[in-house]
Amino acid sequence: MAVPTEYPAWATSEVTELRVIDGTPVNLLNKVEPPAEWKLSGELYQENLPRAYINYQFDNINDWVVNINVRTSRVGQVYLTTDAAETVSTLATDFGGTWTARGTDTLGTSGTIYVFERTA
Repeated sequence: MAVPTEYPAWATSEVTELRVIDGTPVNLLNKVEPPAEWKLSGELYQENLPRAYINYQFDNINDWVVNINVRTSRVGQVYLTTDAAETVSTLATDFGGTWTARGTDTLGTSGTIYVFERTA
């Protein structure tokens, strides 16, 4: 299976629509996080799923796909820093995955460079 070339982007912008409902102007958001009860049960039989909930969910899925892709695409990448406090643990927290310290180097007079590689 080929890697998709596009993310499943959907409702990535915040939009407010002005609609008249029963004679009263109302601002409707295009994305609304469903309440906890709705998340627990999901859509029930013959229930109308509000479009704002669908838009929220698809946008959230897109955010997770992008996040996972960015984190996994770092395998084999090298990270250089002059921050002595940077460790494989902080890199794993910041970027995910498994990092290996590859030692130090110097670059001109800028001091010590710490080298890390993402191995998984």
